[in-house]
Amino acid sequence: MIYFLYKAGAWLYFALIRIVAVVNPKAALFYKGRKNLFRNLEDNLPASSEPLVWFHAASLGEFEQGRPVIEELKRRLPNVRILLTFFSPSGFEVRKGYAMVDYICYLPIESAENVKRFYDLTNPKLAVFVKYEFWKEYIDQAHSRNIPLLSISSIFWEAQIYFKSYGKFLKESLYYFDHFFVQNETSKRLLESINIDRITVAGDTRFDRVTTIRQQAKDIEIARVFKDDELVIVLGSVWESDMKVLFPALNALGKKVKVIIAPHQIEPGFLTKIEMKFNHSSVRFSKATAENAANYRLLVIDNIGMLSSLYGYGEIAFVGGGFRGGLHNTLEPAAFGIPVLWGDSETNARFAEIAGLVDSGGGLPIGSSTDAAKVLADLVENAETRKAKGKAAGDYVQSKTGATDTIVDYLTKQLK
Repeated sequence: MIYFLYKAGAWLYFALIRIVAVVNPKAALFYKGRKNLFRNLEDNLPASSEPLVWFHAASLGEFEQGRPVIEELKRRLPNVRILLTFFSPSGFEVRKGYAMVDYICYLPIESAENVKRFYDLTNPKLAVFVKYEFWKEYIDQAHSRNIPLLSISSIFWEAQIYFKSYGKFLKESLYYFDHFFVQNETSKRLLESINIDRITVAGDTRFDRVTTIRQQAKDIEIARVFKDDELVIVLGSVWESDMKVLFPALNALGKKVKVIIAPHQIEPGFLTKIEMKFNHSSVRFSKATAENAANYRLLVIDNIGMLSSLYGYGEIAFVGGGFRGGLHNTLEPAAFGIPVLWGDSETNARFAEIAGLVDSGGGLPIGSSTDAAKVLADLVENAETRKAKGKAAGDYVQSKTGATDTIVDYLTKQLK
């Protein structure tokens, strides 16, 4: 009965997506992106005698966890072909031009017929599922075809269906995995509780990714000139809810700091709101020049794609989304060895790195405008505190690197 409900639920979900696609842009991308999928896959996946490794990521966040593994695997075995699939448009649409793989497409809608056709066309040597994407039909058919299955950067918690009495039909599919590379000991213990022992606690590959990002950070002339050897606070991926809390504190600091704001959304109306709420001079990145950038106290980033490098110009970082229950990447600024702040909310507890940053002393949650004023004033006025917390953040990130090499060591042995 449970298996029937699973199949019926999947069918109903995709049927609803097709209906909602008429009025919802994301649903439209989800539906349209899968039209002619098999024909495009057959025509465009490069034919070769070299083995193909299939990586599947649900969305952009999971892709960022798989990305270090993909790139290191390509570095070690450049002739291996890589197919990357996404479930969600928010992953596919952003990374459909990613050059490190041989082909990128949406995951075909799960049905016995679709899965069979997918495997017939791709014939992967290995299948790699990132984090917690477990599609039963894909797993079961891979097992029947003797395709090794790996789960990387996976994380499990007690409330998941695999650890419930009614989840037996999904739990059985987990037994088909050749190996799990999990993020923490809790995940290992939970898998062991259902008699799965092919497990390595490798950690989170995002720590390797942000370390690489820091090492490859670009020189941004406008940001460098804007900084002008002053103390800079970088606000990354911020929303209006973040700005409401932060602006009183930023305005109170006056000319003690400069501020770089990279909003999550760059609509002109929101950029104007930011400029109007800031009490000092501001300039948008697109209007700044090497001759005038140093004259302003606020640099508003009105483009996408440079935030990870901008953290290198800051002494303090605030990461947005926390007040909305969708906290963005706190590890990117931490990798630069600067204190990291974020909006406090109960939903942030699901991010293991948040607890790690707090415990290390490198991260601080902000609950209100009063908190923001107190914490920022302390970090701005006390250089020793600021540097100590920054070092703690950087050391925390460095202590967690290494998952990528562990996983790729295993993959290369399977492919040679």
